[in-house]
Amino acid sequence: MTPFALAFARPLFAIVSALPFLTNALSAAEPFQTHRHDEHEFSIDIPSGWVPLPAAKLGEMTQALKAMSSAATFAYSHGYQRDSGPPYPIFPYVLIQVNNRQRIPEREVANLSKSRAAVEEGMRSVQNARNSTVSGARLGEMVYDTNAHIIWLNMELQVAGVGPARGLTGMVLTEKGFIQVNCYAVQAEFPALVETFEKIIRSVQVSEKLRYQPGRGGTFSLRALNFGRVGKSAIIGGIAGGVIGLVFALMKRRQKPPASPPTGPPPLP
Repeated sequence: MTPFALAFARPLFAIVSALPFLTNALSAAEPFQTHRHDEHEFSIDIPSGWVPLPAAKLGEMTQALKAMSSAATFAYSHGYQRDSGPPYPIFPYVLIQVNNRQRIPEREVANLSKSRAAVEEGMRSVQNARNSTVSGARLGEMVYDTNAHIIWLNMELQVAGVGPARGLTGMVLTEKGFIQVNCYAVQAEFPALVETFEKIIRSVQVSEKLRYQPGRGGTFSLRALNFGRVGKSAIIGGIAGGVIGLVFALMKRRQKPPASPPTGPPPLP
């Protein structure tokens, strides 16, 4: 396991110390397959055997996301899960959001600690949403990887009646905004999957036109807007994506068919 993955596998570990040792020498034991999304000008590597989430289910999850927050949100445009469905989604799974509206200049992500208040506000908006079943959510430290131009965040989620889950989010900066990859697993499985999640996020390849140019300015200021509406909405999407999966798991439990009646001859009078 890479130092980066090891750091994220621990409970909300502050990953700053791991950043100088980041490498792309990830385990090749698990085969990956490249998925192209030409409409959004990027590709991503997903473990072979994982299945895409149906477009209708992604639309349903996006509607659930909108119901959780009054802030503008980014749709879940693509998704994958390890196990064949239905149901969708089922842990572990990946949700992808695309923002092609505001480029984020690199100088504004150099110190993400200044954006912590907006991040926590996004978390509270999910927890305080009407009919929310979220009993607890905790965020790790947001860190900007200057080599890969990725903003990293890990989180812990609790939903009443289901239990804990963990998430790893990578916001891959582009010349038009970012591609956000949200990876989720139940807490017990997360340490074994975090290296796979890291590889999924790092595998994002964008078109030449979208490739991030760190020396340029931008149209969006994290510092001035305290991570602003766009950054806050991205965080909400990352948190809500895991919450939605936990809620769907709870609904599945409640919808289990009743036990079959006993077979055989009726009892004697």
